[in-house]
Amino acid sequence: MRNIVVAAACSKAGKTLFSSALVAELVRLGFRVSAFKLAHKPGEPPWTEHGPGRGNSDTARLIAAGALRTALVRSPDVRGLDRAIEELPGDEDFCVWESNAAATLTNPHYLVYIAVRLCPDPKDAELEERADQVLTGPLSECTAALAAKEAAAALASRARVRRPSK
Repeated sequence: MRNIVVAAACSKAGKTLFSSALVAELVRLGFRVSAFKLAHKPGEPPWTEHGPGRGNSDTARLIAAGALRTALVRSPDVRGLDRAIEELPGDEDFCVWESNAAATLTNPHYLVYIAVRLCPDPKDAELEERADQVLTGPLSECTAALAAKEAAAALASRARVRRPSK
């Protein structure tokens, strides 16, 4: 299983839009993919909601894109997120982590950072330097789809993963 981390300078940058497009593209290529959202929320009780979630929730959108499994994990401390990273993945080819924290808690095979130039206080700006792919957000659906195709091609090539036979 290879970890893909999608991080961003701020909320509403397009992380879920890109993650959904990437899941769809990898699934189209024949790979097994799961996707998880992690949130470090100090002061809030920890909880996990396994997808698909309700209506147009992020986890429902990831399932609709073709993810085998999804979950939204919130934890007041990073240790809770660390446990989720160890426990959630299964036997999929790729695991998409929509989370800035996952960039430091996993050893990402591929890191995407969505920079938002108008963001007044960018989160984890140092991730931009480490990223395999830097996008300028907020993303549109078209931009997310094109960037996801590029990422999926790079992932398949970098991992030297053969496209599974159908």
